[in-house]
Parts: sequence; C-alpha cells; structure tokens
Amino acid sequence: MTDTSKLFSNYLQTNEVLKWNGRPPVGLLFRKSDIFMIPFTLLWGGFAIFWTLNAVLIGAPLFFHIVGSFFTLMGLYMIIGRFIFDIIKRKYTFYGITNERAIIIFTFLGLSIKSFELKSIKEISINLKSNGKGTIIFGDNSEIQSFIWNDVGQGRPYFELIDNANQVYNMIRGIKNA
Repeated sequence: MTDTSKLFSNYLQTNEVLKWNGRPPVGLLFRKSDIFMIPFTLLWGGFAIFWTLNAVLIGAPLFFHIVGSFFTLMGLYMIIGRFIFDIIKRKYTFYGITNERAIIIFTFLGLSIKSFELKSIKEISINLKSNGKGTIIFGDNSEIQSFIWNDVGQGRPYFELIDNANQVYNMIRGIKNA
C-alpha cells in the first residue's frame, strides 16, 4: 500500500479493512480518441478564430462577434482546456479497495467521495495494457447511472490506468465472490 492509505482511514466503516489503494497516473496523458480529437479540435479552433477575427476586421454586427467568441472559447477548451482538466482530475483522485467496498476520493476544491459495495456490482471489467497498467470499470450502464468522471467508463465508476491492474482486478473478484 502507498502512503495515501492515511487518506482512506477516516472513511472506513467499523470492521472494514483497506486492502489496496492507488491512483491514476499524473501528468499529460493521451488516449486513443486523441488520434481523432486533436486534428478535429485544431480545425474547429482554427476556424472559430478565423471567423471571429474576420468578424472584427470587417466590422460585422455584434451577433457575429458573440457567436465567434463563443465558438473560439469552446475551441480553446477542446484544444487545451480538456487536457488541463484531465491532469487536475487525475492528480486529485485516489482509489481504494476494502474488504467490502470500492472507494473513489476526489480532493480538488473540497472533498468528494464515491463508494459502493463490491458484492452488489454485477459486472466488473478490465482493460489491460502490455505494461501491466489497466482500467477497471465497475458495473454496467443499467446498474450505476451518472457518475461525474464519465469519459473512460461511459457513466460508470472506474479505476483508471492503475499499476498491477490484473492483481487488483483479481482481488476485487475475490472479495466480490467471498
């Protein structure tokens, strides 16, 4: 266990034992979807900037400035902001497995805790990489609705790109089936 185990100690129930804790990788991370998203966002943002500059230069009505500015801001978020948000999200996210629950703690600008009983989850899936890192996704879409971090798990809670993911997955299955 890592030194983040102290973070979880305040949120354990009576007779609950922390079996594992970890966190997603920190820093800039590119995903498979970025093969499409980066060129798309550059085209989007480039066109939005071109539109807005032309609206200003030719003295177009205020409506065109507002629309152009809105799409420029959206383009800048898609080009740069989404990476910054993702870096912050992963930097302040911590995962834990107890003998009863999976816990996700998010500590940016306050404290957000999501936990669920492992025995109540019908489906647990894993996506493994060759280096041993992997993402564990809990539940199917009908079991767990809306979750704040839904880019990887499609609305389901997940442990993203954790080390030794297969060992953690097997531990979870063992607790679930006990």
